[in-house]
Amino acid sequence: MNISDKKKLVTEFLEKLNCNDIDATLKLLTMVVAEYMQKDGVNGFDVFAGKLKVSVDLYSHGAYPEQTANKDETSMVTVLPAALLQGKAVLPDEKDASLQLRNLIRQRHAEWSDKTFGNVGPVGSLKHLSKEALEAATEPDDLSEWADMQFLLWDAQRRSGISDTEITAAMEEKLAVNMTRQWPEPKDGEPRLHIKADQQQEHK
Repeated sequence: MNISDKKKLVTEFLEKLNCNDIDATLKLLTMVVAEYMQKDGVNGFDVFAGKLKVSVDLYSHGAYPEQTANKDETSMVTVLPAALLQGKAVLPDEKDASLQLRNLIRQRHAEWSDKTFGNVGPVGSLKHLSKEALEAATEPDDLSEWADMQFLLWDAQRRSGISDTEITAAMEEKLAVNMTRQWPEPKDGEPRLHIKADQQQEHK
C-alpha cells in the first residue's frame, strides 16, 4: 500500500471518528484495523496504530488551534485530515522560543527552496544529503554541516509529501525492530550495522 492510499484510509477513518457513540466508535476501529491488516498485513496495523497514537497525543496536548473554540463540538478529525493529505506536519503551539524559531526557519527554507529549485522530487536532496553526511563525518563539530544536513532532510521529506506524523509513527515502529536485532561490538568511527541471520550462522 503506497503513501497516498494510507493517507486516504486514515483520513476516512478520522472523518468517521467524530462520534460520541462509544460502541459505534469501537466497531469502526475494529473495521479500520481489519482493513489495514487486509491491505498491508501486520505492518498495516502498526502504521495505523502509530498514526492514531500520535494523533491522540497531539490532540490531548492542545496541538490543534481549532479545538479551543468548543472542545465538545470540534474533534481532532476536522483538523488532521487536511494536513495529512498535504504532507504537512501538525505541530503544537510550542512555548519554547528555540522551537518556534526552528519551525520558522523550516518554513522559510521551504519557501526559498521551492523558489530556487522549483517543483522537483526528493532524490536530488537525498543524494546531496549523503554528500554532506560524509563531510560532517570528517568534521563532526562543524555546526554548518549539521545545518546543511537538516535543511536537506527537511527538503527531501517535504518533496516526498511525508508528514512529521508519518515519520514519528515509522520511527516508533523501526525502534521496536532495531531493539530486537543483534548488534556487533561498537567501534568508534565505524558504521553500526546489525548482524543478519546468515552472519550469525557463519559465526557458529
